[in-house]
Amino acid sequence: MYTTFDAGASPVVQETALFDTRYIVTLTRAHIISLEDILHPHKDMAKAQTANTFFNILIKSLLHSLNMIPVGRTGRYLIPQEGTRINDYSLQIWPGYKTSVKLCDAGLLLEIDYTSRILSQKSALQVIEELKENGSRNLQADVKEYFKGRSVIAWYGNKRNYIIDDVDFNLNPDTHSFATPEGMMNITTYMLKKYQIKIKHRNQPLLLHKKRIRGVVGSGPESEEKIYLVPEVCGLTGLPDEMRSNFQAMKQIAVHTKLTPDQRTDKMSKLLKLFNSMNISRERREGQPPNRPPEDQPAEILKRWGFEILPDPIQVRGRKLPPVTVGLGGDQTIKPQGNGQFFFKQRIVTPLNLDKWILVYDNRSYSTAEKFVDVLYNASNTFGIKVDYPEYVETHNVRAEGYIDAIQHAVKKISEPQIILCILPRNAVNEYPKIKRWAITQDPPHLTQMVKFDTLERAKNMMPICSKIILQINAKRNGDLWRIGIPKEVPKKTMMVGIDISREKGFTYLGFSSSYNPVFTKYYTQLMKLEEKTEISGTVGSLLCNAVMRFYEETSKRFFPELIIIYRDGVGDSQKHEVFCSEVESIFRVFADKLENYKPKLLFAIINKKVHTRFFRKNTGGGETFSGRGRGSRRGLAEESRQDLVNPDPGTVIHEDLVDDNLYEFLIMPQHVNEGTGTPVRVHVIYDTSGLSLTVFEELTNALCYGYDNWQGAIRVPAPCKYAFTHARLATRYTRTKPHAQLLSQKYFL
Repeated sequence: MYTTFDAGASPVVQETALFDTRYIVTLTRAHIISLEDILHPHKDMAKAQTANTFFNILIKSLLHSLNMIPVGRTGRYLIPQEGTRINDYSLQIWPGYKTSVKLCDAGLLLEIDYTSRILSQKSALQVIEELKENGSRNLQADVKEYFKGRSVIAWYGNKRNYIIDDVDFNLNPDTHSFATPEGMMNITTYMLKKYQIKIKHRNQPLLLHKKRIRGVVGSGPESEEKIYLVPEVCGLTGLPDEMRSNFQAMKQIAVHTKLTPDQRTDKMSKLLKLFNSMNISRERREGQPPNRPPEDQPAEILKRWGFEILPDPIQVRGRKLPPVTVGLGGDQTIKPQGNGQFFFKQRIVTPLNLDKWILVYDNRSYSTAEKFVDVLYNASNTFGIKVDYPEYVETHNVRAEGYIDAIQHAVKKISEPQIILCILPRNAVNEYPKIKRWAITQDPPHLTQMVKFDTLERAKNMMPICSKIILQINAKRNGDLWRIGIPKEVPKKTMMVGIDISREKGFTYLGFSSSYNPVFTKYYTQLMKLEEKTEISGTVGSLLCNAVMRFYEETSKRFFPELIIIYRDGVGDSQKHEVFCSEVESIFRVFADKLENYKPKLLFAIINKKVHTRFFRKNTGGGETFSGRGRGSRRGLAEESRQDLVNPDPGTVIHEDLVDDNLYEFLIMPQHVNEGTGTPVRVHVIYDTSGLSLTVFEELTNALCYGYDNWQGAIRVPAPCKYAFTHARLATRYTRTKPHAQLLSQKYFL
């Protein structure tokens, strides 16, 4: 509890009552938040954190006073009444903001970011009815599968967000009752009394959300509360998978979600003006009077606490990293363009000829398959790869079983093919997971490449598609496509490691990738399924020990890595201390146990992609960048200059003002953004005995963003992280199993 009233050191005792029960509340002053706590946070981190928490609570109270509603645990506040409907696709978009108060080098900064939420106009009940109309063979199983892990929003009350764990067909709004202050009540009656909503369909099943309640420390494990929701008054959130491939739909959505730097800055300025407003009108909520008193206006709240937010963003200075050098075959080198991309039509570093492969297609796709092979042949020559004709295999069964039978028949003629390429017709695209799962679990396993028939049939020119496919096949077979220039200060006996976690529909996998060659193009990728109670700490130590041994074996058992650089993704700010205490310590514990005399240098960096800091550059070619944060002691950009704001150039880093000078961290924008506003990545080093300077590590991190084989350009995170995530995502989304051990040294997951 926070208050402006100082009662002194003596406790304050108050009596109150709730539901005819009287309570005595004793309040004791714990701390006084002072300016000293803010200006010099490292004198007492506990006090500084208390101050930081208070200011975040204060900003949230301002958002509440502006009639915004919180959604989920991400700190986003949305404005439903300002939503936009896209009726052509039964979608609606709610605008909103995400804010955070942070202590940085420049002082106490308010971070503001515009955000939005895509929701379906259809109710969950309508979705169930559509599944029924589509002729589902097992409706209940299909409905459960469809909703499991999906997010829905309740259209009533505070419009809360829920992740669905199950669908209960044994209950309906009339039969399920629960305790209320007025006694036991079924859902139908409760919705009418509480929200004046009349449930029309009484026999509909109920959506189930299992709310996990953490137990008090030392009092036992967490408990679980079941919350049942009525599909009729809930809507799905997020963008349906089938919508992502609809160009026209995505174009309409982008107008509202991918804002330019100018538009985003205007949105931030609008919120800051509202914070200083005294005439906010609001809709009436349950238990509130029609109009709140003046003291609940945002400007009055700020005044009451003696807090002021000035309306302009601050100016900070960034640094443009030197351009990355990309090496191709024949000792050729190229420089990425200004947008960070380096598309090429030249010989690659290690072209692997394709002379023993299988092409599987359905009986209606033969002409397309023939044309595809001809274009693939021509595309391959560009990169120095020789392609022979495949073993053509035709199937009349477009189910996964049909493709698997066709492959098994072909493998009898061509044992251990270099690649098995499947052209999947539209009605067989959903068979991809089954085919992939079967292929990676065989002994020996099969490398596969899937291509949609529609992608080939609709293409006016197959050459770009075939170029991408042949490069992807070459990468899967461990042929280097290009090599990036690494700072010379990085030792040759260095191993790069990427760690990330993928969560989807109730499945969680940890991906772990580690390089085993001096130029960081070959990776050993491990996979670990994480159950709900799995401790990651010991897992990381064991996986790293496996990676070190593989490095040793790949160097013909000549040496171990002298320096290990770990990029750990998937960690929030609140988890950094836990990662240091568990994962970093577990690494040395495992090494001491299994590799007693091995003591490498180690750099452990946390990558945070969920950054809401935005910084923009004046469109003048200079090196200054601008942050989307308000601060009380500096004036930022003049209103008339905002039309000249653009995204920073690829390779821009900031290690002043917006970061904590007492921490080893920086913000980096490695990639170019074509639409909307770029999002930087925060890199925080929590352990370092490498001896590398900050400048060298920034350049190394930027260079590794150019080393991902699936994109000829820079990506948001270093390649080891991306390989780890891509591997883990394949498992969570499709295969849900570990691959054959033989595939761990190949990028089969691309």
